[in-house]
Amino acid sequence: MSGIHFKRTALGESILIIKLSAIGDVIHTLPCLDALRRAKPDARIAWLVQAPSDQLLRGHPQLDEVLLYPRKEWSAPLGFMRGVAPFRRMLRERRFDAAIDFQGLTKSGFLAWLSGAPRRIGFGDADGKREFNGLFINEPVSPAPDEKNIIKRNLALLRPLGIEAKAREARAVLQPPDAALEAIEAFWREQGLRDGARLIGLNPGAGWPTKQWPLEHFARIGARAEREFGRRALIFWGPGEREMAEEIARQMQEAGASPVIGPRTSLMELAALLMRCAAFVAGDTGPLHMAAALGVPCVALFGASDGERNGPLSSDSRTLQNCGLDCVPCWKRRCNHSSAFCECMASLHPDAVFEALRDLLME
Repeated sequence: MSGIHFKRTALGESILIIKLSAIGDVIHTLPCLDALRRAKPDARIAWLVQAPSDQLLRGHPQLDEVLLYPRKEWSAPLGFMRGVAPFRRMLRERRFDAAIDFQGLTKSGFLAWLSGAPRRIGFGDADGKREFNGLFINEPVSPAPDEKNIIKRNLALLRPLGIEAKAREARAVLQPPDAALEAIEAFWREQGLRDGARLIGLNPGAGWPTKQWPLEHFARIGARAEREFGRRALIFWGPGEREMAEEIARQMQEAGASPVIGPRTSLMELAALLMRCAAFVAGDTGPLHMAAALGVPCVALFGASDGERNGPLSSDSRTLQNCGLDCVPCWKRRCNHSSAFCECMASLHPDAVFEALRDLLME
């Protein structure tokens, strides 16, 4: 347990982690689970999450229970009125000693209160004041100014429990099950790839348009990587993104390259596929943070969001962001200045991205 210090507490302590979504946010909270489990091996730890992020936590070796937030049911007419009482009863039957709200929203704070935990820990700074979260949190924590990265900020919430954990030592445990590994192995064989082949992962999609890098830039990186390093590109895609992957592949083929378009995957199959990458190039999105958690060297491309806050912490990753623009980071889903790809993303030149990729591959 090097680097993680804690005060001993009574055995049987019961702790609820609240981080509902999104995929990248759940992954950013996994180091806190690791620090909790290592510091309190006898504690009972549950995690309240919503689909589809629950796929990352089912069967997790450091968790005792995964609780599903009934978002869909509660959003139906009268769904909340009918469902809140039995949900409250289910939570309180578990007699949580502490609830840690890593989400910092009204609904997550309400859920912490609903759990009946006497200790409700959450952010006491701006992240806990975006809505009415502070009404429900009774142990607010304000991370230090030098704890700007989201993983460091999350780890700061463990201090009321007597845990001091360093970001470089707390790890995100993410292990795909055998079924996911076997599915990707079958895909590898279908593509005629040797088992040990490691490709360059390219992920053009993102939840926000302001986090997307131009497709032609991805195509240039992929074609050049194959030409100079002899490594083919593996193009990732999620729901609604298949056409983007096909367009990148088409442009790469015109440049004489032989890209591979990845298969449709579950979240755990996505993790297994990422493990086949020598490096990964992506914007601020779930697959980027999953790749970083799995130890894949990443070139992280940031525009509207803050690379210093959300970027990978590992020394074998590079974060690129054009901080020379006055509007960066704006935290907006849509750009006020551009109808196509945002200037902040488009201005990240492929040559600069390729040099960052070269650095990672040459290490």
